Amino acid sequence: EKFTLSVFSEKWVLQCGMDAWRRWKCRLKKIYFHGEELSDDENEEDMCCTIVKEQLDNIMKYWNSDEAK
Repeated sequence: EKFTLSVFSEKWVLQCGMDAWRRWKCRLKKIYFHGEELSDDENEEDMCCTIVKEQLDNIMKYWNSDEAK
């Protein structure tokens, strides 16, 4: 195999990836999501274009849910 990781290393790599993903979503929400003061379409227009449409729809739905508030 190209990369052989110990069990400890694999867990560490996965944890770092999950932490980085969580921080990115938090920054994204802080910068671009304006909550209920804007409609979903207006919020989407303000979002960066690096997000796939389906993923953007899912994250907007989550941010508007009671669980995320």
